[in-house]
Amino acid sequence: MAENQSAEEVLERYKEILGEEFGILFYTLHNEYTWLVAKWQQFQMLYETNPERIEIMNKTAPFFFRVVQFTIWESIVLQIARLIDPPQSVGKNNLTIKRLPIYIDNEPKKKALELLIEIAESSTSFARDWRNRHIAHRDLNLATNIPVTKLAEANKQITESALKSLSDVLGFIHREYFNTQFLYELGSYLGDAESVLVLLRDGWEADQQRRDRINSGKAIESDYESYRAL
Repeated sequence: MAENQSAEEVLERYKEILGEEFGILFYTLHNEYTWLVAKWQQFQMLYETNPERIEIMNKTAPFFFRVVQFTIWESIVLQIARLIDPPQSVGKNNLTIKRLPIYIDNEPKKKALELLIEIAESSTSFARDWRNRHIAHRDLNLATNIPVTKLAEANKQITESALKSLSDVLGFIHREYFNTQFLYELGSYLGDAESVLVLLRDGWEADQQRRDRINSGKAIESDYESYRAL
């Protein structure tokens, strides 16, 4: 599909090819997944790229960026877990890739998709453990360090594998119904995490120069104004 289509045009195209309910479901799942990947990319920019970036955050606002780290990570884990939830919970319908086979009548296609979903369920198992015992609920023994099964391992490679498995499910629909390839990598954005780090670096360097002028007795009037709180 054309890259310059509006969101409304993409939705109408999905409904035209897949039908009303299937099209809306797939469009919503697609957007949910795209938002998930965007958050993961921001997380990587901050914490998974290079030591220099960690140093910038530690020099400027270490506590704040620690909060950001935990908050984004937990949001990513929750979103991964939600995307592989059962079609229904407590009688309520869920937005999940497990609803996709419901709309497929072709038996070979349905089985192929269900196999990809099984793989995704395995690849994302860590996210459900984190959600169930650490994020959505706090396992008492885990929280108080009483001997208990540790949380499932979670790292960059495991998270990338989970995202790839979800991408494979959505990519199956793209390939079978739209004859297009679906890649989960996204481009850069204006005003992203990297932009923040550049401003922080430049600001920290400017602050060091300001301090040097003050300490050497060569301060200018604006040097003192810069310390006013926002």
